[in-house]
Amino acid sequence: MVVGQRNVENQRMDTFRLGWASDLHWDFANPDRRLQFSASVVDAQLSALVVTGDIATRRRLPAALDALDQLGIPVYFTTGNHDYYTGSFAVVDDELRKMCAQSRHLTRLGSGEIIRLTSTAVLVGHGGWADGQAGLGINTTITTNDSWLIKDLALPKIQLFEETKKLGEASASYLTTILPSAARQARHVLIATHVPPFASACFHAGKPAAAEYLPHYVNQAMGEALIRVARDNPLVTFEILAGHTHERCCIHMAANLKVRVSAAEPCHPQLESILEL
Repeated sequence: MVVGQRNVENQRMDTFRLGWASDLHWDFANPDRRLQFSASVVDAQLSALVVTGDIATRRRLPAALDALDQLGIPVYFTTGNHDYYTGSFAVVDDELRKMCAQSRHLTRLGSGEIIRLTSTAVLVGHGGWADGQAGLGINTTITTNDSWLIKDLALPKIQLFEETKKLGEASASYLTTILPSAARQARHVLIATHVPPFASACFHAGKPAAAEYLPHYVNQAMGEALIRVARDNPLVTFEILAGHTHERCCIHMAANLKVRVSAAEPCHPQLESILEL
């Protein structure tokens, strides 16, 4: 894979305000809530915005991305499982390629980008997937809407878990390939993804997520890859930004590996935080 690099245009390299949001679920928010979110981004005077998935379901995704495009700043995003609802992976991915090609501001992460934010910080990303390997694994009795709202995942249980495992492994392989290059370029590497890569970063109803939920909450393959990369690059700080669970947390998996998960409020898209880089 050829690793590309893009600089954020017209930004001073010593001051950067990166807004972070996740799980906007734009199609569930009323027009006033949408306008409030856009206004909050403008008022924050951000240098760029990163969105870690679940922007909107497929039919509403173009309108949601158009609203983000109109913010007038670079917007980097990953997909989440909801972004494929009522569609398929191939169809949604093709639509996203076309939209980003026509936009001045939108960049979907996951195609080899290493986005230089400052002289010491870069951004990479991949949507990832809950790979079904954590907690009870295939023995869980919990099901999700993915298996009937995403065409590719309308499968019997054994085949479904085989497929989600492949999706998780694909994201892990991607990061294993791109992160060494990113680590050579910066002391601080931000990694945007949708699904938390560690079970200890997953909460449900204010408590650590139970084992039966974890297969749908964790990208275990990505977590294992991140541990290896962090161990091999002890002088680089890796910071993961994730969503999916809708419950905020921040944990250190190693001295140089931090995971942050965004909160999300139903029908109320909002900035999770502003990172001063």
